[in-house]
Amino acid sequence: MTLGLVILAVVGVVVMLAAQRQPDVALASPAPTSTAGPSPTPQGTPGVLPLPTYVRWAIDKSPDAARPYRVVLIYDGVATNFRILDLAGQVVFRIPIIGSGVFGPETCAVKVRVNGKSEGFTLISVDASTLQQFMNNASTYKVEADTVGATVNLPLSDSGCRSAVYPAAGPVLARGVCTTPGMTTAQLLDKYLDLTTSSDDAAVRDCFARSWLIKHGLPVAWSAAGPRAANDIMSVGPFRNCNYYSVRIDFVNGNPYAGVQSGPFSAFIGIGPEGDRPRIYEMASAMVNLAYENDPGVGVPYCRD
Repeated sequence: MTLGLVILAVVGVVVMLAAQRQPDVALASPAPTSTAGPSPTPQGTPGVLPLPTYVRWAIDKSPDAARPYRVVLIYDGVATNFRILDLAGQVVFRIPIIGSGVFGPETCAVKVRVNGKSEGFTLISVDASTLQQFMNNASTYKVEADTVGATVNLPLSDSGCRSAVYPAAGPVLARGVCTTPGMTTAQLLDKYLDLTTSSDDAAVRDCFARSWLIKHGLPVAWSAAGPRAANDIMSVGPFRNCNYYSVRIDFVNGNPYAGVQSGPFSAFIGIGPEGDRPRIYEMASAMVNLAYENDPGVGVPYCRD
């Protein structure tokens, strides 16, 4: 036997033994495969959060005397923040998700939500003039909704729900008139803000107490300041016979007092009684800057005639 035949014989034996040890493939259980993809992600994780598909608005009452109305947004899906935009793409309101609150069955936040459907709501408190501006233009507004990792653009539709009676901003006044007997300080402030597109300097003058006009004169730029894109008004509270309000306004055409104040218009406004009606006694960019009017010894005015 030659060396080549010996090698072939050995190889043949090895192949035969290997074949005897090989399991029967036809009888072996197949290994599990993963054709179905990854395991489902539990609901509530970023991979499965549903995007909002609609946003509806409604009007509720607010406990804030300076901003007695709430613009309520009702929506489906999950969002972290909303921006209401006008036709020019300018932001009218920025409305984050509310943290918590108690809302009764009489509120639009509760009664317009669809039974059996997962809906959320959020809101922003506004004054009467801001509400009127919103309602006059709401049909033209759009919504940007921020979600986890995305932003969606949606139409804004009217739910038709109004749990707050509107208007409540005070009586309709003739040209040249800003205040009347029986008006509240909040109603006077609403009227003053409404005058920014009026070209009615006489009405602006009528908003102010005589002591203010003697010291400062007429704020002539106010009646031609132009339309307001957004208001932020907060009641600071009563002090020295005044009701003080913190006012911040984004004007469409820019701050009419940009020469002396950078950024949006902002002021603390003190309103109190002058005779039988309210008027503006003081206005300053900060409470510490309020000048005296009727009390020369104190840095904050008494609001009284």
